[in-house]
Amino acid sequence: MTLLEDRDHALQRKISHKYLGEDPPPDPEGTVRVVVRLTPHATNTFSA
Repeated sequence: MTLLEDRDHALQRKISHKYLGEDPPPDPEGTVRVVVRLTPHATNTFSA
């Protein structure tokens, strides 16, 4: 797992533009945004 601070709000803007087509509203003062990246070590499959 990796935690990265998203100081320039790049991920927030990317998602907002993808789904809303516009910039997101400003965050309240003091908000800290982080990006959590999970890397699986194993996967399980299910076959119906």
